[in-house]
Amino acid sequence: MTVKLYATIMLIATLVSWSSWFLVLIMVSPKNAGALGFTLFYSSLFLGVMGTFSLIGLLIRHIRAKNRFIVEKVIDSFRQAFWFSSLVVTALLLQSKNQLTWWNALLLVLIVATLEFFFISATRGREHRKYI
Repeated sequence: MTVKLYATIMLIATLVSWSSWFLVLIMVSPKNAGALGFTLFYSSLFLGVMGTFSLIGLLIRHIRAKNRFIVEKVIDSFRQAFWFSSLVVTALLLQSKNQLTWWNALLLVLIVATLEFFFISATRGREHRKYI
């Protein structure tokens, strides 16, 4: 798959996700939504945020890091968009339950940062072993 095809598919999927989120926002009443309404709301929001930040991250990496392979840029941007989307949706879920406090938000950020550092170190370890 070429990068242009990947970006096109990701853009279309992101637009579909944002459209479905907007439809859920407009058409579903929170009082009558039930579990399915909230699941559709948060899952479409998650996919929309993830697609948006994945494309933005890929664009920034493509402009800044000319010497890296494009596959590495795609993997990194997708992974970090996943973490950021998880952080946003989890914070919104906690806020909807009146459970989001500054220490919960700090704990969420620390968990996401620790996971990202783990993946960065695992990737660098793999790259280092390639050359030995």
